[in-house]
Amino acid sequence: YYKDHENKCNWGEHIIKLNLSSNKLTDSVFRCLPNNIQMLDFQNNQISAVPKEIIDLIALKELNLASNRLKAFPGCGHFRNLQVLNVENNFVRDQFSEFFQTCQNIRSLKGGHNSFRCHCELRQLIHLQKQESVALVGWPDVYMCEYPSNLRETLLKDFRISELECNVALLITVVLAVTLFVIAVVAFLCVRFDVPWYLKM
Repeated sequence: YYKDHENKCNWGEHIIKLNLSSNKLTDSVFRCLPNNIQMLDFQNNQISAVPKEIIDLIALKELNLASNRLKAFPGCGHFRNLQVLNVENNFVRDQFSEFFQTCQNIRSLKGGHNSFRCHCELRQLIHLQKQESVALVGWPDVYMCEYPSNLRETLLKDFRISELECNVALLITVVLAVTLFVIAVVAFLCVRFDVPWYLKM
């Protein structure tokens, strides 16, 4: 049991599976969980994010957060051995950075039916399906663009965006290179055809 005002959390040591689906639970549920839990089912609740201030659940291997209110794929900083993650039917648009930085042991990801915004940030998720070590469950049929409106219902597998659009440094380099080239060409033509002389006339 968990008493928020007393900061007490007591669970049996041998609980390894817990199904708390469809209970209107919020983010605070993560404050009190069994230390040795291996499988958590929080499907169909009101969880919007995994809080930063929770204990490490080192034994956790499977986490079901489907049909909640998530706006980002959760990171695995507190679940270092997580292998199976279900985050389908949430409100994730393009926030994946923490997930890709910390979830190195994921073997199965179910992330379809989200509100994906098809832009640069989504390329990491698209590239994930090419990795043999990770199964992207439901790919490609349930992974579609929601935003922008002109790409709505476009399958992620059909979404294309150039490296130039996503890499600001590369874009600046190309622009500068083109500008310098144009200046060099103009300078050469000026000298070649004595443009300064004609201007003085």
